[in-house]
Amino acid sequence: MRSSHCSAATSPSPRAPDVLDEHAAEPVTRSAAIPPPSLSAVTGGHLMLGKDALYGVIGDAVRTIAPHSEAYEASLLFQFLAAAGNAIGPGPHFDVAGDHHRLNLYVAVVGDSGSSRKGTSWSYINQCMEGADPQWTENNIRSGLTSGPGLISQLSQMPDDARLLLVETELAPALGNAHRHSGALRDGWDKQELEVMSRNKPLRVTGAHLSMIGHMTQLELLSRLKERDIHNGLVNRILWVHTHRVRLLPHGGCVPTADMECIQTTMKEAIQKARAVDAITRDAEASALWEAFYASHADNVSSQSVHSAVVQRGEAQVLRMSCIFAALDGSSVVQLPHLKAAIAAWEYAEASAGLIFESLEKSIPYRLTTLLKSRRRMTETEILTAFGRRHSGEIKAALKHLSDRGQVCWAKHRTAGRSTTTWFLAEDAFAGATLPVGLC
Repeated sequence: MRSSHCSAATSPSPRAPDVLDEHAAEPVTRSAAIPPPSLSAVTGGHLMLGKDALYGVIGDAVRTIAPHSEAYEASLLFQFLAAAGNAIGPGPHFDVAGDHHRLNLYVAVVGDSGSSRKGTSWSYINQCMEGADPQWTENNIRSGLTSGPGLISQLSQMPDDARLLLVETELAPALGNAHRHSGALRDGWDKQELEVMSRNKPLRVTGAHLSMIGHMTQLELLSRLKERDIHNGLVNRILWVHTHRVRLLPHGGCVPTADMECIQTTMKEAIQKARAVDAITRDAEASALWEAFYASHADNVSSQSVHSAVVQRGEAQVLRMSCIFAALDGSSVVQLPHLKAAIAAWEYAEASAGLIFESLEKSIPYRLTTLLKSRRRMTETEILTAFGRRHSGEIKAALKHLSDRGQVCWAKHRTAGRSTTTWFLAEDAFAGATLPVGLC
């Protein structure tokens, strides 16, 4: 292991070479005062992580682990950021218009079942953090998200240390029941005070520092996530990370003991320094780049597409990641390398969201619910005409799928000839809309 790995906590690392140099993304130039870091690109059907993202202690750790893992480097990077941000705790923060942005992140790693190595990528991160802070790893990592009250109840049992990292290796079921906990997760991303009033003894938690890492396949996501969940404020608080198998290790991988111990020691020292950081600011160079990124991101999310809704909080995500990179350097000032690293990471997450959610926007169930949302109610004949009768089999299967999941309702009307079936959204049926009474 290179000696720079052990010294990364005390001196910032230079810009890291991409792990797969032969697939490295080329820089993309924008009109800005300071050129941004290299963008993620699509190579061989896969997204590639920009070079600047692998910075500092975490960047060194990812480069060391990567040759021993089949998982793509991006999945290691983002899970490391979320874990380190939670372990550091709620002290470091960046003030924006009176709001404290702390270092807690939500990360969803999406890849094919088994072959993308989502689980093994977390195992390495967990091993690194276990050596860096065994007490935090033992007491502050939990899984089994079921409901908002359950989440707040768990936090209430940690009054002296309300840092909580949720690790959900099967995140899809939790997203499928998002209505049960989305409010608590939304609040936990923004706030330190959480409460549940709908019970005999209301629960209230102060000082919460909530982070989340989840794994799922794209198919699970698209089959469970409802259209309304995309716009409820939870999905855009998550950093979506597309991953894939990047190398074949038929006998498995194992980071050499000396290298792992070096990562653990370096991470321990960096986290201890980060906890001494309080309010964080930016220097002049980072501020100039931030202004350019801020304006560019505002242009990118102006549309009404699904992708635009998913990436709306790009500024906040970049801000938090840049603060994690700075804090791990023991710095209370975000400098240019910290912000470049955060923007490069965000560009990968932004491109991932486009890749992950593109099929949702094109899928017939999503297009059906969007159509019914605008038309309120439609006969089956009208729906088949709108999509083209050559797709009638797919349309009928999609209507059954949506009906089975409780997203749409139907009613039959008798006419002089054949009966007519009318379809409408379930939320309209239960909102008192003037609709035909029928089966739901």
